[in-house]
Amino acid sequence: METCFAESHAAAALASLERAQGADDYVTICTAAKQYLVSIRLSDLEERLRGTNFLRIHRSHLINLEFVTSIKPYDASRVEVVMKSGAPIVASRTGSKRLRDLAL
Repeated sequence: METCFAESHAAAALASLERAQGADDYVTICTAAKQYLVSIRLSDLEERLRGTNFLRIHRSHLINLEFVTSIKPYDASRVEVVMKSGAPIVASRTGSKRLRDLAL
């Protein structure tokens, strides 16, 4: 995993961003080729990406809807999203409702 703090590196990663996973004041940005550790809060990244094809489905997960390959029930109130990379992400109840409302 590459740690990058420069805006140019983060911008390059965002062009092919599949998903982002937050942990405190850092976000792991996942692309098909690499993972980048960026010094930013997930809520700040979410704000920067507002109005795009990104959706917060959990307090620690922001996904690019274009990279979703399937959505299946996880339990009575939550769904599991499978990304193109094969990464499974269990959405929160609120995130699951957001996905259902989009009717993906």
